[in-house]
Amino acid sequence: RNTKLHYLRKQLKTTFIAIATGGSIAIMDFIVQTIYPLQNFSLTVIGIDITLATMAYAILKYNTATVVPSSVYSIIINSMDEALFLVDHDVIRFVNRAASLLSGYSETELLGKNLNTLIEYAKDIESSPEEQFFADNMINLNFLHKSGKKIPIYLSATTFRDSQSSNSVVCLVHDMTYYKKLVVKIYEAEKNLREKMNIIKKDMQIAKAVSSTFLPKKAPTIANIICDYRFQPLDEIGGDFFSFRELSEGGVGFFIGDVTGHGVAASLFLSMLRVITDQVCGMYGTNPKAYINELNARLNSIMQSNFVTGIYAHFDNRKKGNCIVRLARAGHPEPIVYKKADNKAYYLESRGALLGLRKETHTEEVQLTLQSRDRIFFYTDGIVEVTDESKTMLGEKRFLELFEENQDNNLSKTLDKIIEKVYEFSPTNQVNDDILLIGFEVV
Repeated sequence: RNTKLHYLRKQLKTTFIAIATGGSIAIMDFIVQTIYPLQNFSLTVIGIDITLATMAYAILKYNTATVVPSSVYSIIINSMDEALFLVDHDVIRFVNRAASLLSGYSETELLGKNLNTLIEYAKDIESSPEEQFFADNMINLNFLHKSGKKIPIYLSATTFRDSQSSNSVVCLVHDMTYYKKLVVKIYEAEKNLREKMNIIKKDMQIAKAVSSTFLPKKAPTIANIICDYRFQPLDEIGGDFFSFRELSEGGVGFFIGDVTGHGVAASLFLSMLRVITDQVCGMYGTNPKAYINELNARLNSIMQSNFVTGIYAHFDNRKKGNCIVRLARAGHPEPIVYKKADNKAYYLESRGALLGLRKETHTEEVQLTLQSRDRIFFYTDGIVEVTDESKTMLGEKRFLELFEENQDNNLSKTLDKIIEKVYEFSPTNQVNDDILLIGFEVV
């Protein structure tokens, strides 16, 4: 409290005992600083060996009456790499050999000097952005060499009352020139990274705008069928995809798919998938099995690391109150059928391998008839794989129960209830994939 040293400042610093593999022990100071402006990502940690400095502090604390330590103590203090200054009311009373090397002054020249005249704030001088970054985030002090050179330093100081009841300060000064070069390199690397991240962010925004055109803006109006959906992508760009198409031969074609991966790569693949599914639907819109086989053949010839799960369904909706649904599945989660008459829901089972993975999907076509108020639901696996706090997945059994417990006379309200229950199961939102749920109800 009695010292006038104005350059002391608080550091986020932790002291550890470091034990080497050979059994030797060192006392280490670790200076931890956030790398600005990536404050949420990066830290720099500088480790400084203060073993001798700790010994020197103990020596000076208990031997300040003589000012100059004994020969053994002198060897220890003068073996230090850190410059040591013993200061009383800002006046230097004792220095070690490293202090002379750091300052360019002899021991005689240093004794009696005011230490404040040898140190300046780096923030008080004009500097380049890189140097200011170093000053703001790591070291904010410069030591003024006799030649006029400014040396970046890290200073730690400890006050104590010596045997003569005088308040003294032991200052340890570390030359941080080498570390400054490293931190400036970090600054330059961070700056380049930030520029690249901005480019990626802009690319992601463009890809998001493009991929948003792949999905219908609203549920389509289909004769004798009510349709609605809920879609919540995990990332800015999801891998889920679905489309509707009225067929000239009669009925409606519907495809739902899930592309592996997310981001720009998924967006590019979705754009290709949209074109291919439209082409295939024009060829085999009323034949689900042929549709899946043709789609697989095309994807197999162009896909490398990605693959797709999917279902294609044809709705023959020409009769009110009676709809014939034929569908073929390719590795996609099985749709759920809800029968209004007995208030029961079940999975519509069928066989079919992933799209693009092999030359043959071995898919099979299934058919069912839906009566008035019956419903069929399609979804992607992200909704089933939601986990609770104990990392337990919602799972197929519990998911199926939701469709029996939460049916409403209004299809849209039913979808809302099911999504709500899914998130109630996962109060901390342990969602690791896109969530897509689509429902059809026969009028």
